[in-house]
Amino acid sequence: LAGLGLPDDALARALDGLVAQARLHVLDVSRNRGARLAGASLGKILVACARLRALDASRNSLTALDAVPLLRAVRAHPSLRALDLSFNRLGAYATLAPVDVGPDP
Repeated sequence: LAGLGLPDDALARALDGLVAQARLHVLDVSRNRGARLAGASLGKILVACARLRALDASRNSLTALDAVPLLRAVRAHPSLRALDLSFNRLGAYATLAPVDVGPDP
């Protein structure tokens, strides 16, 4: 899914289709336009895919708030070793202090 330039809703639909792929080890969704919907879908994938070792979501349009579902899932993920969120819209605040993802709902 890397480099397709998919808008947020299309990327989220594609990601939702991958949730059932429990044996997924690497996922690259870089260079799209993922934001709020894609952030939620990435969180679902991390919950469902315990074997995922690397996730590249760089060069999208994720804000710090869009990334909250993803960050909640990262906290508890058993095997994720690499996460790239560079070149998103996380803002200067995200580089200075961790985002408070709060308790799980």
